[in-house]
Amino acid sequence: VLLPLVDPEHRQLLMSVDSDLRVHIFPDTEDANRLFYSNAHSIFFFIVNDTGITGYSVVVSSSTEGSGETRFEYKGVEAWSIVFAPNESLAALAPRTPETVKSAGRILGNRGVLYKYLNANF
Repeated sequence: VLLPLVDPEHRQLLMSVDSDLRVHIFPDTEDANRLFYSNAHSIFFFIVNDTGITGYSVVVSSSTEGSGETRFEYKGVEAWSIVFAPNESLAALAPRTPETVKSAGRILGNRGVLYKYLNANF
């Protein structure tokens, strides 16, 4: 999962989850680790299978210190689940895409509107 977190070297963090629900971040640097640690309480993910959907929250499972560097280990903990009835199935799943809001004009300081198009009703 590509996270909305950017490290000091302007690299976006990537989170992966293994089969034991251990969470790994890339790049695996001290700065990225600190950034992920400070935002871990607000990071969630979900897993879809044949019987339903399970949502997980990220928690710090342990920390180690060595060579002046603190390393954290993260784990997914079940937060919610939806179980499908025997006759139900998931037809499609679409990712949420970041979309910018389009507007026909700009609000000016005097509360007027500067329209981007000639026709104000467009």
